[in-house]
Amino acid sequence: MKLARVTFLGVRGLNDATYDLLSAGTGLPHDLVVVTGGSGSGKTRFLEAIALAKEIVAPYGVMPSPTGWLQGAGEAAKIVLTWFLNEEERAAAGVAEALATTEALLLEDAIRADIDDGVQAVLERYEHDGTRGKLEYFPWDRRLVGYGNSVGLEEMEQQLYRASNDPRKYSFLPRFFGALRKETAMAEYFSTLLSYLSNTVRYVAPGPEREAWECLSSRGASPVAAHQLSSAEGDAVVFAATAALTQLSHSLVLVDRPDLHAEPARVHAFVAALGTSLGVQNQLIVTSQSRELLSAIDPAQVIRLDAAG
Repeated sequence: MKLARVTFLGVRGLNDATYDLLSAGTGLPHDLVVVTGGSGSGKTRFLEAIALAKEIVAPYGVMPSPTGWLQGAGEAAKIVLTWFLNEEERAAAGVAEALATTEALLLEDAIRADIDDGVQAVLERYEHDGTRGKLEYFPWDRRLVGYGNSVGLEEMEQQLYRASNDPRKYSFLPRFFGALRKETAMAEYFSTLLSYLSNTVRYVAPGPEREAWECLSSRGASPVAAHQLSSAEGDAVVFAATAALTQLSHSLVLVDRPDLHAEPARVHAFVAALGTSLGVQNQLIVTSQSRELLSAIDPAQVIRLDAAG
C-alpha cells in the first residue's frame, strides 16, 4: 500500500499539480519521499490532503467534510491518488495491475469517491497485522498524553484515529504500557524499536512496586512516566509505541516534521531509522526543511513546493 502519484486540483492551500513518486530506475514507489518548501508552501497540507483523500475513498472512521478544503464558494476540488498495490493486495482486490487510481471529489455541500470496489476493500481494511498495509499519519503536533480519557487498544477504536490529527490520538499510551506487562512479545518489540529511534531512552519492564507507565529510563536513570521525558525522547516513544501496537508494515506512513525534536546533524539518521525500524516495506512521505536530510538523499525523492497562489 504505497503511492505512485498524487494530483491536487482546486485544493485550498496547494497549487494544482501532479507529483510522481515512482523511481525512474525501478518503476517502483520511492521508499522515502521528502516534501519541502518555505513557510506557507503547503507541506503539512500536502500530507493532510493525502490522508483526507484516503478517508474519502476508503474511510477508517467518520467520512470527512469538505469544509476548509475549497478555494471559495461554489468551487470544487479533486484529489487523485494512484496507489501501488503489492501482490497480496492485488489478489485481495481482484485486480491484475499494480497501479490503481482513486479520485476524491470535494463539493461545497458534498463529497464523492470514485474507486474500484475491490481496491476500496483493500484500502479500508484495518488490522493489527504486519502483513496488511494501512495508512498512518504522524502530525507535527504529536505529543504524549498521560492524563484524561484514553483511547483503547482494540482495532475498532484505533482505526478511527490513524489518518487523523486528533489530539487524543496518542492517549492510548497509558493503556499500552499496562498491556506490555502481559504482552511479552509486544514489550520486546517496543523495546527494540525504541532502541533504534533513541540513543538515550530505554524501556524497563516495571516490577510490582512501580506503576505500569513508569517504565522508561533516560540515560540510565530511574524509570519515569513517558510525559517526563525530553521532547526528542517522547517523540521516539510515540513512533515506537504506535508501530508496535498497530504493526506498521507494507504501509503508507506520513510524518510531518520528523526533525521536530532531532538534532540538526542527526535528522537524516533519525529519518533513516524510521524507514527501517517501524516495519518492513513501508513508504515514508515526510515534510522537512532540513538541509542535512535534503543533501543526503536522491533529488528524485524530493518534492519542492512553492507558496500556493
